[in-house]
Amino acid sequence: MTARVLALMFLAIVCVAGSYGTDPFLPPTIVSAASAAIGTSQCLGHTWTNEGAGGTIILDLPKASVGQRCTFVVVTAQLLTVNPNIADRFIQAGVATFADGDALQGAATIGTTVTIYAVNATRWVVTSQTGTWSDVN
Repeated sequence: MTARVLALMFLAIVCVAGSYGTDPFLPPTIVSAASAAIGTSQCLGHTWTNEGAGGTIILDLPKASVGQRCTFVVVTAQLLTVNPNIADRFIQAGVATFADGDALQGAATIGTTVTIYAVNATRWVVTSQTGTWSDVN
């Protein structure tokens, strides 16, 4: 194999690893959560759901750090709210109203999903979403 082919294979493995956390051959960790604080290590490819919720679930993110990534999925018809650190901010296409500390709230519609990625020490970017996710103060 040429060096170029090997480099492309390595890049493909790194990209897959980045999609699934620390091991490219394992699926992401899925966590059914009540309202809770998410630890720094739990924002490295984990998927959080509101399975079994009897009301709104509120999840508090750790301080943003480059490379952190989480996915949130509504599997029970209840609101799912994601709070950033008070000094952090969400960036969502088409939404310019997020202020530092504003939360991101998913509609109470089963199948609503959002994936966020920390691009620096204060910004979480919505990289994909289905359904409605809104800015809540």
